Amino acid sequence: MGPGFFYYHRGPDGPQIRRALLLLAISGLLAFALYAGAQMRPLLGSLATTRVSNAVNRIVYQAVNEAIDSGQIAYEQLVSYEKDNEGRITMVRSNMAAFNRLQSQILDLILGRIDQVSARELSIPVGSLTGSPLLAGRGPRISVRMESVGSSSARFENQFESAGINQTKHRIVLRIDVYVSILLP
Repeated sequence: MGPGFFYYHRGPDGPQIRRALLLLAISGLLAFALYAGAQMRPLLGSLATTRVSNAVNRIVYQAVNEAIDSGQIAYEQLVSYEKDNEGRITMVRSNMAAFNRLQSQILDLILGRIDQVSARELSIPVGSLTGSPLLAGRGPRISVRMESVGSSSARFENQFESAGINQTKHRIVLRIDVYVSILLP
């Protein structure tokens, strides 16, 4: 090739530029979606755990308070005393049938209410997904549906404590364990 030849190279035309920009935009959106998904999972887990824990605590307190208010819990129905000839208490006897009845009523209330509040919507602002403190809590919200499945168990415990000279305090403690699994997308 000699000095008089020029090569003319034509640049990309309009449709090629649009396709390249579209491909770049789609890959940028995909990268943001992957990054946001990685940011969203711990936020959703923490938010769901807090909301379900608060709801379960409220349910347990309400169930126990309803049992107390309705008169189902009366110390005289749960415990009886045996005394000697001089009127001193020699034995404290628990009414296990009443304990079991009360325990199952409270557990039924708890499980029924956990089933009622199992499906919830969680929403996170888009700004929180960027990881930037300046944008946290800002922007439109992304909603995610959460399901929770629970089971519970309860048991009564008797505790005796010294309350002074020749006095003993008897306390009945109801221990309730609620196990909840949270299902997130």
